[in-house]
Amino acid sequence: MPLEYTYKAINQGRDGLVIDTLAAVKRLKAAGMDETQAEAVIEVINGAGDQVATKRDLEELRTATSTDLKVAMTELKLQGLGAMIAVAGLAVAIAKLF
Repeated sequence: MPLEYTYKAINQGRDGLVIDTLAAVKRLKAAGMDETQAEAVIEVINGAGDQVATKRDLEELRTATSTDLKVAMTELKLQGLGAMIAVAGLAVAIAKLF
C-alpha cells in the first residue's frame, strides 16, 4: 500500500512535531534507498507517536528531576539533623544517670 505523502503530525504534544513525508521519502531515495524501503522507514517514524521526545520535554524532565532531588536532599538533611538531636538527647540522658 503506497504511503500517503502529506504533512503528518507524529507527536501530538505541545510542540506538534511535524514531518513532510514526501520530502523525507525523496531524500531517502536520493541517498540510495528504493521507494518501498523509504516508505517503510517513514511509516515507522510516523508510527512513533508519543515515543518522540522534544528538547522541551527533556528540559522539563531535567528541571523536575532536579527539583525532586533538591527536595529529597533537604528531607535527608532534616532526618539526619533529627537523628543527631536524638543521639545528643540520649547522650545527655545517659550522662545524667552517672
